This record gives sequence, C-alpha cells and structure tokens, in this order.
Amino acid sequence: MVLFRDLNKASVDLLNKGYPHDKAWDLEYKYKSKNPEIVNTASVSPGGAFDASSKLKYSVSDVTTEVKMMATGKSTIDIKYAAPKLTGLTLGMKFDRRGEKNTKDSLDVSAEYRLPTLHSFFSVNPLSSSFNLANVVEYNAFKVGSEVTGKVDASSMKYALGASYTGLASKAGEFTVSLKTAPHGDAIFGRLIGHVHGKTMDTKPTELAAEVDYNVLDGRTNIQFGGLWYLNDQRDTFFKAKLSQNARMSVALTHKVCDYVSATIGSQIDVSKPSNPDAVKHGLKLEICA
Repeated sequence: MVLFRDLNKASVDLLNKGYPHDKAWDLEYKYKSKNPEIVNTASVSPGGAFDASSKLKYSVSDVTTEVKMMATGKSTIDIKYAAPKLTGLTLGMKFDRRGEKNTKDSLDVSAEYRLPTLHSFFSVNPLSSSFNLANVVEYNAFKVGSEVTGKVDASSMKYALGASYTGLASKAGEFTVSLKTAPHGDAIFGRLIGHVHGKTMDTKPTELAAEVDYNVLDGRTNIQFGGLWYLNDQRDTFFKAKLSQNARMSVALTHKVCDYVSATIGSQIDVSKPSNPDAVKHGLKLEICA
C-alpha cells in the first residue's frame, strides 16, 4: 500500500528525481551499517552557496529515531513507534527546528495505519493548529484515495481526491495511470493532475512517464514527459531524460563505478534560450557507501 501523495510515485520520481543540475556538485556518503544508518551530504549550488547535512537513524526494538542536522541551522527529530500489539499501527512525532527568525518551528504528531488493502495517515500540528488526514483503499489493480488538510477549527480546509490503475501492457511490461485533484485559489478542485507510467520487464528495462497538470480555472495546461533507459544487462548504467512544456530539457547519466561508488552527471538547458549562459545548468553527484 502507498500513501495518498505517492499515487503513481514511479512517474513522479522519474520526472522529478535523479537530475543533479540543481547543484553544481553534490556528495553523499553513507555508512554500510543499516542500524544505525548514517548519511552525510555536502553540496554547492550553481551560485556558489555551500550546504551540508548529517542524518542518523537508529532502531531499538519497536522505536525508530531519526535525527538530521543541516549547516543552515535547521534540524529535525523524527521518532516512530510501531505498536507490537496492534499490527499495522505506527505512532510518530516529528519536530522541525527552522533556525530562522521569520519562520516558526513545526511539531507533527501522527498516526499511521496500514493493512494489505488500506493505508491511513493522520497528523496534527499543535503549534500551527493544523491537521492532515489521508486514506488510500486498494481493490485488485485499483487504488482510490482522498486527503483533507486545514485548521483544527475547520477553517482553511482543502480537499483532494485521487485514483490509480495498474495493469499489464503485455507479457513484458506493465503500466500505471493515475488522476488526482488539487485545490487552486478558491476552487476546491481547481487542478486535475494526470500521470502515466510504463515499464518493460526485460533484462534492460525501459521506463516512460508523462504528467499533465490542467488548471480548471484558467484553462492552462502544463505537460512534461520523460524516460529512463538501462544501457547494460547488469543495470549499473542508465540514462534518463525529460522535457517540459516550458522548453526545459534535462538529461542525466548514472553509472555504478564499483560496489561503493556511484556517479551521476546531468544538465538542463532552456531550449528557447540556447545562447543564454544562464539557461544552461550542469551538475555532478557522487554517492559513496563504505
């Protein structure tokens, strides 16, 4: 089962993750140990700004604690408790220290309940008096879900609905289509967001994805589509690309150098302004696990 925000997650990830051009260089170092799990990152933006973070995740019995600290002064503490006598129930508390004078800290208290055909999530933020409630129900190849957010006094309410279907395109592949609504302005269902994702099942799988975001109020439509191609049977090298309606094209090549090092190089270009140096971004990401 998946959370409401993850309906057709494969399509969203293919179109929005794994393109390193947002940072000139990015280094991620993971310790091989799974418990505790330790991840350190360091990066430089195209403008030269430096950022770094450290994350420690440790599980003891039914309690998992995650602490993350960033160079900007922000920090996060996330504690989750899996109730042993109530299978599928997880209680959590997450505190975000923003580290900025003009930004308030955040505290979320949550409960998550997961069954083979049901996934529910509820959280409340006592500091901002807000809440979030999401549910997803699965029946065969269909998933149907809803989400409600707002203030605890029932003001500023926002609603969303969604559904997805996963089927076999052929013996060698499968596809997933999804449709979600989202509020926009004063309209409860002001946006319609559709996703399509397909994947082959051979030794060198190929993935294709497309997103259509339609604004019901002004009739505008934003479209982006992309793909991922593995270049060898070992699946240690793959190429991905996407093109958006605003004429921005992004490409990325990932190669697993060895068991401990993986490298991704990528670029983005604004096709409508090919002669403008600011319209081109490049990035390199190194992932080390040792």
